[in-house]
Amino acid sequence: IYTIISRMMASPLEEGSIAALDFGYMVMQTPLSTFSLAISTAIFPFIAGYAATKSYNELVGTMSKGIRMTALIYIPIALIFMVLCEPIIRLLFERGNFDAHARMMTSRSLFFYSIGMLGLAVNFILIRVFYALNDAVTPMLVTAVGVVGYIILNVILIKYLAHAGIALSASIIHIGTN
Repeated sequence: IYTIISRMMASPLEEGSIAALDFGYMVMQTPLSTFSLAISTAIFPFIAGYAATKSYNELVGTMSKGIRMTALIYIPIALIFMVLCEPIIRLLFERGNFDAHARMMTSRSLFFYSIGMLGLAVNFILIRVFYALNDAVTPMLVTAVGVVGYIILNVILIKYLAHAGIALSASIIHIGTN
């Protein structure tokens, strides 16, 4: 849903805006999918077991350890992406038709997506906690509120940051929905 909304919002913007958002998100998503999935998958059996036996103190403790481990990994990665966004994008993409202007646009996307990286990573854990507790409704409601907030933030931030406002909107929602 977020991808469809971001493409719709970016389509009337400067040429290359959709590609800049896609490439920035792809770079941000690479470590996210690698480490977040590993951590959340590793702790899920424990969380599910604690939920089944109603051992809520242990569940919260395991969840907290997973979130701390996630923060330990993602805060430095996000800072590296924010500080080195241009050299990273240059190294990965700048050749052929991907010129300095495309690098600048994609770097701005990566910078603003990186702000919400930890929130998105923690979301992997929290969703599994809700599922272990047999509560699929809460994540769905939070996502619905997030989508509405995302649209509102996009309308506001696009005026000031163009395509980067879409990336910042996503980051704010990832942080705010946790």
